[in-house]
Amino acid sequence: FLNQAGYAIVDFDETGLATQKRYRPFGASVSESRWKIPLSIKFKLNGKIQVSNHLLESDKLQLRRIKDADWYLPVANGNGYFRWSVPEKQYRALIEDLESLSDREKMAVLSNSKGLLDAGEISIGDHLRLLQQMAKANSPDVFYFTVGELKQIGQAYIGPENKTGYNAYITSTLTPWFNQIGIRSRSGDSETLLRLRPWLLRTL
Repeated sequence: FLNQAGYAIVDFDETGLATQKRYRPFGASVSESRWKIPLSIKFKLNGKIQVSNHLLESDKLQLRRIKDADWYLPVANGNGYFRWSVPEKQYRALIEDLESLSDREKMAVLSNSKGLLDAGEISIGDHLRLLQQMAKANSPDVFYFTVGELKQIGQAYIGPENKTGYNAYITSTLTPWFNQIGIRSRSGDSETLLRLRPWLLRTL
């Protein structure tokens, strides 16, 4: 990773086959590269969460153990210098079960989604559905990260033609946290909450 430009995106298919290629921002022209990629995969199978470690040294690696998993996260503990995509069914199960992940892992899922959006691999609707789930997290740190991404989307993608719909989405997504933390500081508020409250109010 230190001696060559760029980084990889690892695609997983329904059979558990992992395939690497070079990550490309949408519209960019870059040369192909290959990496040796450590994969630490967190997955849920038969109600039990496990971790499996592998090394992707060539273009492809067959990982049959994960193909029947309810969901899997290719960057356990949020560690992994690459983008990734998994089959839609398992991805949707993952974002429905975000509370099974650590805060660091949740933020890694969001960072990855942003990267896939920038590469044109997913739609803005896909990204917004994840953000809606992220906003339900119990962690102020995760929510702070989520609000920041929603603000960036508003600046980059929203115009007069979709402003009304986006405003409704923002209101429904962020209001539960506003109702929870209110407009006034409280004794015992963490530093994150103190920073979050005015930022949330401005976003709403």
